[in-house]
Amino acid sequence: MRWIALGLLAVASILVGVALGPADLGWAESIGGLLGRGDETVVAIVRQLRAPRGLLAFLVGG
Repeated sequence: MRWIALGLLAVASILVGVALGPADLGWAESIGGLLGRGDETVVAIVRQLRAPRGLLAFLVGG
């Protein structure tokens, strides 16, 4: 049970890292960009900048 909670917390922290940033993107836009949907600028921001940053921060700190 503890491992499931830790896994969910890890996924939530990565999603927060992807959603937050200087460009004003909402949660729906961030998740859509992660899935490759929506405006190509949003997809580029999320996939090329925010997702790698969030994943690397998790791997280094986790």
